[in-house]
Amino acid sequence: MALAFVVLDAADMPTLVRFQARLVERLPEFAGAAAPEDDPSVWMWNHRGGFATIALMDYQIPWGDLEHAAACSALTWPDATEALRGHVAHVLVSFDAGDVSRRESNWIVTQMAACMLDVHPSAMGVYWGDASLVHRKDAFLSFVESSQADRLAVPLWVAVRISEDKKGLLSFNRAPTLTVSTKGLKALGEMEIEAAGAPGPAKDLFFAMLDLASYLLNSGRQISDGDTIGPDAETKIVVRHRPSMWEPNRTVYRVEY
Repeated sequence: MALAFVVLDAADMPTLVRFQARLVERLPEFAGAAAPEDDPSVWMWNHRGGFATIALMDYQIPWGDLEHAAACSALTWPDATEALRGHVAHVLVSFDAGDVSRRESNWIVTQMAACMLDVHPSAMGVYWGDASLVHRKDAFLSFVESSQADRLAVPLWVAVRISEDKKGLLSFNRAPTLTVSTKGLKALGEMEIEAAGAPGPAKDLFFAMLDLASYLLNSGRQISDGDTIGPDAETKIVVRHRPSMWEPNRTVYRVEY
């Protein structure tokens, strides 16, 4: 099941009519799939053998989960912790897939969350639990618009965590090397990506990992153990299938710099 949580600073909902109109603009395939109005706080649609759901939760997201996600999102939303600390409620957005792929399910949930951001004046942003990320309202909507062509919003669905290596290693330019790992690819049916001893700068590494994640999801191909990757024909970085540094019983792509 694909899930997202729209964070609110007021425990209310827009009208179903207004939301449905925006939903059909963003996802025309939902035309005619009207939700029942028995409960003004829970809306459901049948879609391609699955169920799309919008539900108001008039309480906070557990702060431990949200605070962790805010800390992990500091690169893109530096003041997320303070901005979200006082949130009042949230809207759960889900799609139980039926015969739809997980990638397509993520896209449906992403567009439904964007609709809620469009029409809810109290919406602050989105918590994407599979990646432990939070996204500011304007940034989320911008990413969605830039992802329309391939229906693949990797920066919203996949986190890249970067820290200095604890072993005190230095790169060729004597700068501290970095440890990097992704979170969110597993939920999409792919192995996560990790690296240790990676040269910086961190910003370049961040975008390189997102590019690799996008390749995996767009191509539908696995990288074989021992294959090489690189930004040009001369650069050959080996990728191995290795136990995760964080969860040894799980296999990941280990990028060997």
